[in-house]
Amino acid sequence: MGRQYNVMIEGVVMGGYSSNPWIPSDFNFQPEVTMTGGIWSSNQVQYHGRYKDFRISTAYSFSGNAGRMAYGSQYGVAATYAPANGPFTLGGAFKETKDSINGSNGKAWTFGGSYTWDKTRFALGYLVNQNDKGYSTFANGPFTAQGLAALKYSDFKRRTMILGGVTQQVGFWHLAGNV
Repeated sequence: MGRQYNVMIEGVVMGGYSSNPWIPSDFNFQPEVTMTGGIWSSNQVQYHGRYKDFRISTAYSFSGNAGRMAYGSQYGVAATYAPANGPFTLGGAFKETKDSINGSNGKAWTFGGSYTWDKTRFALGYLVNQNDKGYSTFANGPFTAQGLAALKYSDFKRRTMILGGVTQQVGFWHLAGNV
């Protein structure tokens, strides 16, 4: 409970198809983080379950807006399939966020996977954001309305990102090429 990673990050990072997975705590070098609407959500309750090679995460962020409890809320679900000794991972997530001021919807979803061969990792992912007209702020997230506007997160109806990359581990160094 509290301020935690949102389920989109669970889907992308834990799903194993982020662009630079060797730096899991520094999201500055992962452009897909902007597409997820930031990494953190406040006032959040999460549940994580695991069954063999499957993992599911679900979360709900309470709004804190008296009289308008839906405004500023968020819910989502993420699922990952990652065999313990297998060379690949598959994952995906869905998240819906309600604007803190007017209750309009901001939705996002993603899916993708990675394959590791020896010390070379190949990743491919797909992310979509879709905002209702008037979506401008999520007070429980990491950004103010001005911050979201600066990231160009609130001035579109729909946008898509396809990401792919190859990472080669050489000793403790990681060489990566991402698109």
